[in-house]
Amino acid sequence: MQTLKIVADTNLWIAARFNLRSFSAEILNLAGEGRVKLLWSADTRAELERVLSNVKATPEFKAGVERLLSKSIDVGPTEKLQVVEADPDDDKILACAQAGQADYIVTSDEHLLSLGRFGRTEIVTPKAFLQHLGRRRTF
Repeated sequence: MQTLKIVADTNLWIAARFNLRSFSAEILNLAGEGRVKLLWSADTRAELERVLSNVKATPEFKAGVERLLSKSIDVGPTEKLQVVEADPDDDKILACAQAGQADYIVTSDEHLLSLGRFGRTEIVTPKAFLQHLGRRRTF
């Protein structure tokens, strides 16, 4: 089976930061193990770095983020999209997914989730993504 390519919205990283036993943390662990491949762009990385500095992420968590990003795929420049009228800031997530031909966007953002799909990319919650993988929670 081919490794799934995903765009992890910033809210997934933040959820993992605050709850190491969350669905979000489990997805990042899967990425660290190489079971899913994370995609990112300069825009999504800049947002992640800005938000992590605002939530005062620990040096250990920041180092973990850097390790994951070093194993991830930089999709390079992406075209600017204008899709999410209610929150244009979300368009960078869609542009990253489009440029990297992502299988999934994993998010808790209602604006993105309401789309359901963007081109070839399915937009799902962390829990739904893990259910798709057949992961069963033991806690």
